[in-house]
Amino acid sequence: KGFEEFYEMAKQRFGVKFIRGRVAEVMEGKKTGNLVIKVEDTESGKFRLIEHDLLVISPGVIPPEGMDTLAKKIGIEQNEEGYIEISDSFSGPIVTKTPGVFVCGCADGPKDIPDSVSAGSAAAMKATIILSQGGT
Repeated sequence: KGFEEFYEMAKQRFGVKFIRGRVAEVMEGKKTGNLVIKVEDTESGKFRLIEHDLLVISPGVIPPEGMDTLAKKIGIEQNEEGYIEISDSFSGPIVTKTPGVFVCGCADGPKDIPDSVSAGSAAAMKATIILSQGGT
């Protein structure tokens, strides 16, 4: 849903600083009242002490354990990140390359709740159409 574009815009246009790491400690700065954050920068392997007025902690999103096993069992492809591969953007976001197999929720990549619900409804409708025509 354009998460990468939001990320780049936040960095370039608004000067948001993203640090890939682990927060070790958060304190209140005595002089400014801002947040003083001790963070392990996992890209450099070093601890940093930084001061900011706002801290947002967001976990990384990865495919669930066992996604590769499931994909192999039902004969569907995965993309380079390990999510289920969709056919193409013209067929719709729920159509896999395997006929009759549809993907919804975050199985093909991170999504917000409204998009997940919408994809679930679309997948159910596609399956209903196949079943109503005597398919299996």
